[in-house]
Amino acid sequence: LAKKNLALRPEDCFVLCKYFSDAASSWASDFETHVILRRLPLFLTLQGTVSKIGKNEVFVVPGELPKTDMEAWETQQQVLFIVHQNGLEELYEALHFKTVTTTVAYTSYIFRHFEFLSSEAQEEHLRFIKDNKLPHLEEEDRLMILQGLQNLEFLKDADGFLRKASEFYDPYHPVFKEMLQQGGSSFPPAPFCEFKWLDFMRKIGLQHDVTAEMFIHFANEVAYEAKSDPTQQTFDKARTLVTHLFKVKNLPAEELLDKLVDIAFIPAAKVNSTLNKISPAYGERKAAEQVFISFKEGIPENDEVLVWTSSYLLPDWANPFKLTETDVQYSKSCSEESGISSLQDYIHQIANILKIQEHPQVDLVVSHIQNICKAGIVKNPQMDELQAFMKVDVMKRVYRHFLERIEQDPSNETMTQMETIGEIPCIVTDLGKTFVRPTQVSINLYEEDQIMPYLYKAPTELGEFKKLFLTLG
Repeated sequence: LAKKNLALRPEDCFVLCKYFSDAASSWASDFETHVILRRLPLFLTLQGTVSKIGKNEVFVVPGELPKTDMEAWETQQQVLFIVHQNGLEELYEALHFKTVTTTVAYTSYIFRHFEFLSSEAQEEHLRFIKDNKLPHLEEEDRLMILQGLQNLEFLKDADGFLRKASEFYDPYHPVFKEMLQQGGSSFPPAPFCEFKWLDFMRKIGLQHDVTAEMFIHFANEVAYEAKSDPTQQTFDKARTLVTHLFKVKNLPAEELLDKLVDIAFIPAAKVNSTLNKISPAYGERKAAEQVFISFKEGIPENDEVLVWTSSYLLPDWANPFKLTETDVQYSKSCSEESGISSLQDYIHQIANILKIQEHPQVDLVVSHIQNICKAGIVKNPQMDELQAFMKVDVMKRVYRHFLERIEQDPSNETMTQMETIGEIPCIVTDLGKTFVRPTQVSINLYEEDQIMPYLYKAPTELGEFKKLFLTLG
């Protein structure tokens, strides 16, 4: 057989090998027998062919391993993988073959020279591990395989260099998807970027969590982009980041919020166009230009009519006071350890750290009505009935806010602030076309007794605010 290079059927080879295996004790120390057996084509390779051993180093592996390109080890390193066959263990030991498990075959040999395999063969091996091995391995073997895969450079980046899975990001994570460049080297190449590979890729190192450092980096990136050339994508990035931020588990306990306070990456809410005609919005720019602010620079959007001329507006989607259970990962047990007793307490903690006011301070509202009152004194030929009506509606909201503050906090500080308001023309008359000082308004006065522009009768539609007007003087 050895001289004529004849080939036997695999089953015939097994019979011969079984004979020598059973008689191994009689020839194991005979060098000539070793040489002859190594020259005989008796051994079944992974590729399903019968081969001689020659001078190759031999590893006996389970027959379940994928076969594609496995002959590369013989040509590159004089290593031959043969299929383990039950009953031939004595033969393997006598010929000094190394019998290894699937786990050892991969971690000690195949992974070390994974580049010997073609791209198709690599994918076949990884699919075999993903679908056939990992779900069934014992924990120790499973950890060995995963560790080997975590150190395996098999993913080509855009420049053709091989990288580990940990050097790429989860293409299905909304933050990475929005913030990182599509088509570059941020995401794994096909097919490993497909959803069916996602769980496997995460297990072997694919970055799928946004760390605090990453988040700060992304927020600063949006802030820089907002200063230079903001686009709709800049807006989308900011909204994606904020949505993710509020879903961070046990957020108040993280140091992340403290580092975000001063970063201007939030697009300020746009002021209602009709309100903008009454008086220009705070920090007004060109209509198409988006202003970006930090959390602490904005007053919640729902208080727009109270501050639109004196403060930026924080959009509802960035307002922690608008959060519900579905918007956060609030764990009562974890929160109680941090001294947080309820969801509302949890939300207030977030707002406090970000320095967000639930409602505007009195001084901001005072500044706001001063701006509106000044605008009301100026003769504006373009002002129509709708704008005048809106002024009345706005001032009603302002009066109601001040009345609530007096009722909730009748302190000396509040009263001092009210005195400041009493010195400016803040009471709207003449159906929204005129503003007068509180001292120019009388509650008990007939219309025919008015002395314009010095004394006015309090408008009947503002009767509910009698207590406030008396406080203002």
